Amino acid sequence: MFKKKEKKAKRCKACYNILTDENKNIGVCGDCAGKEVKKIKRRIIISSIIGIIFIVAVFSALHHARVNTIFSSDGNIAYVPVLKTYWAFNFPVYESITNLSLQKIFIIALICFFLPFGSFVKIDFFSPRHEAEKNIQNYEAQTAKSMSTQGYNKLDDIGLFLFSLFLLLISGPFFFVYRLYKLRQISAYIKTFEISR
Repeated sequence: MFKKKEKKAKRCKACYNILTDENKNIGVCGDCAGKEVKKIKRRIIISSIIGIIFIVAVFSALHHARVNTIFSSDGNIAYVPVLKTYWAFNFPVYESITNLSLQKIFIIALICFFLPFGSFVKIDFFSPRHEAEKNIQNYEAQTAKSMSTQGYNKLDDIGLFLFSLFLLLISGPFFFVYRLYKLRQISAYIKTFEISR
């Protein structure tokens, strides 16, 4: 009466050939395993280099700010030179950014290093407000301008963007560990595969 659902055969993610039972847990066939190891190693090396570049860039910028900042006569405002302009900061804010504890330095360095390993996920959802804002464009210019300034709430879009950034930050360490795990797993399989030959 009821048909059993047949499980789709798992395929190699590189060449799409059907995997044997011993290859299903690594996700690639024996022929593609060596290529996958090289691919993972290359990704880890490139992401690590980019992460180190981020660390150097961030701490160089902080050093630049500490060395080149101009303070107002009363010392309450700090003017940090950025390209051909100056960014103004209240002194407490400037101190909190430039005078970091060892713990904060370590956390910032970790974030910078793991950032290239992460993956940005854009979260979209259907909202009647989005459709309404599109329909505003169909009105005459004056009416559309008046309606668009009525203060549509954009907090949901900002919240989703911030949540996407949060996912990006936490996905970095996850993918770093996952790639190391896959590298070790496939490398162990290759050694076993070579010994069995």
